[in-house]
Amino acid sequence: MRLFHVREEKDIQIFEPRLPSRNDLNQTVGLVWAIDEDRLPNFLPQETVGELHMMLATIQLH
Repeated sequence: MRLFHVREEKDIQIFEPRLPSRNDLNQTVGLVWAIDEDRLPNFLPQETVGELHMMLATIQLH
């Protein structure tokens, strides 16, 4: 399964997990919000989906 992280900034090189602020989640484990490929078009205009695929191919997830 391929997962995607959608943001408006185009210059992100590394996604840094963030500690959750919700009390019902483990606040010592960083999280990165992601969606699967099937739902990706729901978050972007259709003309930007190809651009996002190319960008994500070069980004590292830490």
